[in-house]
Amino acid sequence: MKNLIVFISLMVLCGLGSDLALAKNKSKKDHPKSDVEVRALNSPVAGNEAVFEFKVSKSHSVEKATYQIFAKKEMKPKVVTLEKKSKHQYEAKIDVSSLSDGDYKIKFNLFSKKGKKHHHFWGRDKKHWVRFSIKRAVVVVDPGEEGKKTLLGIDVDNNGVRDDVQVWIESKFADKPNVKNAMLQRAKYMQLEIANADNKAESIKYSRKESDATSCLYTIATGMSGNDLSNLTKEIIKITYNTKARILAFKRINENFSGQITSSVSREEALRLCEFEQQ
Repeated sequence: MKNLIVFISLMVLCGLGSDLALAKNKSKKDHPKSDVEVRALNSPVAGNEAVFEFKVSKSHSVEKATYQIFAKKEMKPKVVTLEKKSKHQYEAKIDVSSLSDGDYKIKFNLFSKKGKKHHHFWGRDKKHWVRFSIKRAVVVVDPGEEGKKTLLGIDVDNNGVRDDVQVWIESKFADKPNVKNAMLQRAKYMQLEIANADNKAESIKYSRKESDATSCLYTIATGMSGNDLSNLTKEIIKITYNTKARILAFKRINENFSGQITSSVSREEALRLCEFEQQ
């Protein structure tokens, strides 16, 4: 009888152990590891809407989503509607019209539904924050006389090219993107030459950079004759140095570079001097 009781007790314990193992396995099955990829599709954001893409593992179906933006401090969660693009891919569009230009972080809280309750399966971890930035497009116009009041003039989009020079280049070469970009590169270094005209070493450095940009321009401007390019150089000098202060800076730049030795480069080398993606 005693042996029978021991045998039955062992059977019960074995059964209990099996139930515990099943419960453990079931627990793992009911709470699968979250597998979500989130990325910003249009960062830096140029308008008032930031777009994010979600790739969610097949173990989850997103039933509800909220988002939080970190701008100096963590904002309260707001509900967002996800647009389903495919079986496991979603897209969210976030209104950022109230945010100024700058760098931000955003976190999405994703919920699946189990019965009548929502299960929060993504958004709890610090690693779930996604970085994005806002840099709205700036309309550049010729500032006219206002742009002549200071040595460096006006550059509203901070691209290094004075606005009146940029407007002229972009309108003149709208149908020639490579020439336009080479001219913008040259204009940027001409502006830096003006800014550093009183510093001989810096002035020479940027004069060499302008020379590189000119080599790029002369090589990439297919279809333009040597006479065309020579006239183009005269034209950009006239437009760039268009005030008394700028003309004086131009004289100092030439004095600084006087006696410097330059060398010609091959076509391949000249193309490598272009600081933009050629089209």
